[in-house]
Amino acid sequence: MKKCYLILHILLFIQGLSETLLAQSIYYINQGNTIIKVDNGDPEKLVVIEWQVRLYKRGAFKTGNTYWGTIHGSTDKDVMAKLKRSQDFELNFSAFIGKGRVRDAVFTYFNFLGPIAIVHESKPEEKPVEGFDEYLDIIKRAQDYYNVFIGVKKKLKGILRPSTPFDHVGELFIDYTNNLKQVFENTDKLKNLLLSNVDNKFEKINSDISNIDKGFQKADKIYTEIQFNISLPDTTNKDSSNSSSANSFYVFFTAGIKIMPEPGRFSGLRSSTTLYIISAPVFHIGILTDPMQDEKVSFFSDIEKKFAGNKAVLDQLSHNNVSSLIEVHYGKPYSTTVLKTAVDGFDAIEAFKKSTQELYAGLAEIDFLLLK
Repeated sequence: MKKCYLILHILLFIQGLSETLLAQSIYYINQGNTIIKVDNGDPEKLVVIEWQVRLYKRGAFKTGNTYWGTIHGSTDKDVMAKLKRSQDFELNFSAFIGKGRVRDAVFTYFNFLGPIAIVHESKPEEKPVEGFDEYLDIIKRAQDYYNVFIGVKKKLKGILRPSTPFDHVGELFIDYTNNLKQVFENTDKLKNLLLSNVDNKFEKINSDISNIDKGFQKADKIYTEIQFNISLPDTTNKDSSNSSSANSFYVFFTAGIKIMPEPGRFSGLRSSTTLYIISAPVFHIGILTDPMQDEKVSFFSDIEKKFAGNKAVLDQLSHNNVSSLIEVHYGKPYSTTVLKTAVDGFDAIEAFKKSTQELYAGLAEIDFLLLK
């Protein structure tokens, strides 16, 4: 029994020691122009103006005010977390523009000093060249845009699937990716320009910053369009399905085509199959009573292309009966809720297929074809 108590006391001592060590960490204190390293201190007990991490060029000594940038925060954990995010972005930035996950050749986040507790006002930070403040602002914006890009990519991962074709947004996302890549490449070139000694450098810097701004504006525009397509805001009233006011919503089209059995010895014993051709969700801006003739004609043309070599099917098609051949679906079967996103549209298509299968169960052969 005594041995058990002894072991328990040892374990409690080790736990208390571990907690004390965790509370103590390596940090620095900036007093005026002097940096003091603290190996085993408790940053929680300090009264500071702010916490910083100072960033030095790759290969440079981490001394003095020659740092190229600063990370600011209210706690030591705050600035170190920001540093980690910036380090990750540095590697991602390089990979995104085709260099691979490598550290920056000059302005790296991996040669740093910190966390530093600022307990007195210190001298202003020194920047290596004119225009560097603008570059740091662009880097910060690029980091924000990259985080948004990753978020969009994750969101679209569940949408851009073979079973739920979404070509328009897929194309938008490719455009979005290429645009950001170009902006990031221009940002990388701007950094190189800041380090150069070419004539009229500052005029060129201002021009490059303007072009990068335009690139970010284009990214905003494409991002807004992607968001509009994958998650439309609900701007309708509860009774919007009966409203004749202007609106934005999705529909999908279906067309029933008779597919006859292939000619053969037993073809007369087999019945025809009704093939329900289904469009992908179609975005429409207008009112619920719109004829949607243009969208119907486009769907009709897609059917003709799909069955270009099938005379039996083409004989059933006629541009004169587009309206009668094609049915418009505004929501799920027996629902009065309009489709506000393409994802809703694909859910409604699955509900339509299930409902149709139940309707024809044991009565007739049916099949479905979703046009991409």
